[in-house]
Amino acid sequence: MGLFSKILFSITLIVGIGGRFYGGYVNYKSNDDHVEVVQRIINGESINRYDCWECFQPGLMYNIHAGIAKLFGHSNRGWINAQLQWQNVFFSLLGLFILFVWLKNKNISPHFSLLIMSFWLVNPAFFGISFQATNDLLIIVIGMAIVFFVEQYYHQKKIFSALCALLLAVLAAYIKGLGIALLLLTFAVVLFLIFQSRIRSHFGLLVPMILGVYLLSFHSKYHEHYRVYGNPFVTNIEKPNPPPFREPDYKDTHRPGINSIETGFLRLPLKNFLEKPYNINSPKDYPIHRTSFWLQMYGSFYHSMFSMHPGTWQSKQPDMLHLVRATFVLGIVPLLLFVWGLLLSIKKVFKQFFTTTENRFAWGEIIHAVFCLGMLVFSIQYAITYRDYGCIKAIFLLPALLSFTWFFMVGLQQITRPKWQKTLFYTLSAIVLLCCINIVFLLKTLSKFYFA
Repeated sequence: MGLFSKILFSITLIVGIGGRFYGGYVNYKSNDDHVEVVQRIINGESINRYDCWECFQPGLMYNIHAGIAKLFGHSNRGWINAQLQWQNVFFSLLGLFILFVWLKNKNISPHFSLLIMSFWLVNPAFFGISFQATNDLLIIVIGMAIVFFVEQYYHQKKIFSALCALLLAVLAAYIKGLGIALLLLTFAVVLFLIFQSRIRSHFGLLVPMILGVYLLSFHSKYHEHYRVYGNPFVTNIEKPNPPPFREPDYKDTHRPGINSIETGFLRLPLKNFLEKPYNINSPKDYPIHRTSFWLQMYGSFYHSMFSMHPGTWQSKQPDMLHLVRATFVLGIVPLLLFVWGLLLSIKKVFKQFFTTTENRFAWGEIIHAVFCLGMLVFSIQYAITYRDYGCIKAIFLLPALLSFTWFFMVGLQQITRPKWQKTLFYTLSAIVLLCCINIVFLLKTLSKFYFA
């Protein structure tokens, strides 16, 4: 396994890093238009909620990019689009570096450590968002850094680590609404750790927390939205009526996603999912799996062109679709390992709660469970609230990437027989190679449009 893992890592390093730079060069479309917001700021135009599609977003990132564009004397769409894309290319590399440093301190076989790095280098969800001109990648990397610093604070009790996590959480909330979920989770975990440690000097961390809440409450777009609309968290989509529990309701959503609780969360149209492993950005004639929360998450996690939007990211090449189907089938293995690790950790927490003292309490398990389950709960709530299929995205879970990886490793460590370890290693390697091929197809498709 040693030589093979090194060869595989070398391949994914070339595809994962080289592909990001090449993707930043040939891509010129994104799922949503964030460029217009920057242009409006440069031109002194209004950026209220209804002025453009992404005008509801917090303005920190847009104001920074507007300042950079002014500094270089460029305000055209192509320049700003490239500016946003290259920002995300470099921040995605920072995220991979955080993962590399984090893995170095984990008690895991070097072969599987390299395999995990390989997987995230070419994971279609993380790769695909790494060179689109959006604000999603920043939140993902900030989330990774937060989990890294919170875990450091738990182990080393250094107030600097907690302060970094808190400041990053406030920054995330000023970049994207998803950052509010990240902020709440970070504040909750740090608060628990402060009171658990009972170190007097650490209670001073309450000051930046209170200051952050004050700033977001009275000096942010959330305050403006609350003042104008009575809701600090309005988006570019009007809230439909809540979904019914059983009978699907189609009339209340423009692009049906969560038609009912039952179809959204309790059914899995797997046959349709494998027959049509992609989406259609249309209110009509869409694959029925588009109404399943779990399959939308799973599909967008393993297929970079799953959403089929924008047009330059669309492909129904038969060979690629066959490989995607194989990825979906094999991808169940790491999912089961993650779920197994999560359940074992929850069991450990309950066992220690009833049998040991507070000093030996399983805070490590709780930290990662809070971030994993917290981001999942946010994603479910967001999907139910707005019901549009475009509101169901695997990238909403990726701010907790380190925590998801942590539980995967817990499940992985339960496989102790050498024969089973070897079988698992090569199964996971096959998934990584399939993800590599998926990326090659994506870059080939983008090249076709760029060089046309």
